Amino acid sequence: MHTRRLLVPLTLFATTFVVLGPLSLASRADNIQTVGQYTSPNIDTGPFPLAPVTIGSFDILTDDSAITISGTFGNYSITNPGYEQPTSAVNVYLGDIEVATCAADFMYCSGYDPTPDPWSYTLSAAQIASLGTGTVDLTAVQTAPYVIALGETSLDQATTSTTPPVITPEPSTLLLLGTGLLSIGGALRRRFV
Repeated sequence: MHTRRLLVPLTLFATTFVVLGPLSLASRADNIQTVGQYTSPNIDTGPFPLAPVTIGSFDILTDDSAITISGTFGNYSITNPGYEQPTSAVNVYLGDIEVATCAADFMYCSGYDPTPDPWSYTLSAAQIASLGTGTVDLTAVQTAPYVIALGETSLDQATTSTTPPVITPEPSTLLLLGTGLLSIGGALRRRFV
């Protein structure tokens, strides 16, 4: 009989402890940075490949995140609005990591089709670690005659945080906890009085 009276308050207390116990939720935050489009001068004499040209830079905030970089080969011409500028063969680098390659095909990546071609590259954990944190240059190396034309290039750095959230108990949870504690107190009082 005594065991049964003590079982109900202990069950209520255990349920309350589980509800109020620690939670570990991961949250994701994206840091997206963009470098504007780039069009080089017309270069038709080599030797190719030419020296790297800095297009822009990105800030790497942490080396324990997921990083994807994307852009287009070809862009909408800065000098002739409304005209799509195709690109010559080019290699694109983030730091010393090659993230995109456009091989020459009739001097342009996609033949004479001026429509920008999208590209995307996801860095491995080892590549992200090799970049470290801080500013990293985005460069292009022209590998064939004529014009490099790159659209906007975006770097998406997704960081994951495992910081536990602040837990605010609901009134019903506090009521359940209080009822459990009162029941335990009452059961112990009856037992020892």
